[in-house]
Amino acid sequence: MRSRRPQAVSRRFGAGVACLVGLICGCGPERIHDFYVLAHADDDLFFMNPDLRASLAEGNSVRAVFLTAGDAGVARGLRYARARERGSQAAYTAMLGASHPEWMPFAPDGSRALHGAARSDAPVSLVFLRLPDGGPRGTGFAATGGASLERLWTGEIDSLRPIDGAPGFTKADLTATLADLMREFRADRINTLDPRDAYPEGHSDHRHAARFALAARSAGASEARLRLYRDYSSLLEPANLSAQECARKAEIIAAYAASDPLVPRAMRGTPCQSDTGFYERFLWRQYQVAPAPAATDPQTR
Repeated sequence: MRSRRPQAVSRRFGAGVACLVGLICGCGPERIHDFYVLAHADDDLFFMNPDLRASLAEGNSVRAVFLTAGDAGVARGLRYARARERGSQAAYTAMLGASHPEWMPFAPDGSRALHGAARSDAPVSLVFLRLPDGGPRGTGFAATGGASLERLWTGEIDSLRPIDGAPGFTKADLTATLADLMREFRADRINTLDPRDAYPEGHSDHRHAARFALAARSAGASEARLRLYRDYSSLLEPANLSAQECARKAEIIAAYAASDPLVPRAMRGTPCQSDTGFYERFLWRQYQVAPAPAATDPQTR
C-alpha cells in the first residue's frame, strides 16, 4: 500500500536450513496452503486482515510474495525497501504472537535472485522481488525510469528490473516465476487484491499484482481457491470490523510502521479512536470481492 503518495524456481536451502523445509513448504497435515501475492509490504496488513491473522492462528502454511520494493520513488530506495521488508517480518512476528523475531534468510535457488525470510518456528515464508514501485497511476517514478508493473503487463516496456540490480523480468518471466512458486508451495488458496478497473480510488500496482497472480494461478495452481480483496475502494463501504478487531489490526500495523517512516505517526498511537483519517479508516474495514469471471480473467485490463 502506498497512499497519495525464473524460469523454474526450485527449493533448496543452504546448510543449517534444510531442517526447515517441512515448515516452509507447509507439509503439515490438515493445513491450508495460503499463498498471497501483494504489490507492497503493507498491502496484506491493511487490506487482508483479520483474515490473514486468522489463517496464521489456525496454523495454516502461509507464503506472501511481494512484487514491488514499495520504494515510492524516494532517494536511496533500496535502503527504504529493505526497511519495509523488516517491517513486514515484524508484523508477521506480531501476528504469530512470537516473542522473538526468529527469521532466517532463504533464497529460492535457480536463475532468479529472489530474496526471502522464513520462520524457524512456523510454516511461514516471505518472498521479495523488489520490482520498482509504479505509483498509484502506474506511471512510475523518475528514480526508476518510470517503470511499473502496469507498463510491463500492457507491453509498454519489455522487462522490469528489480531496484537492487538483479536481472529483469519479462511479463512471461514474472508470470512463470509466480506459477513456479505456487506450484512448489502446493498452494491451495490464492489471495490477492482486486484486479478490476472498477474504482478510480484503486492503485495500479495493486491491480497489476493481482493480474499477474491470476495469470500465474492459471499456469501453476489452477485448482486453488481464490480470494480477492478490495483496496482503497473499501473506504466506500461502511466499517465492518469490531473494535477488538480494529485494535488488533492497529497493533500489527504499528509493528510494521516502526520500520516505515512514511506511515503517519498517528498509526503508532491509538488510531482506533478515529474513523476519519485516511489510514485509520482501513483499520475498521476488510472487504472481499466476489471473483466474477471478469475479475478472474488474467487478461483483465
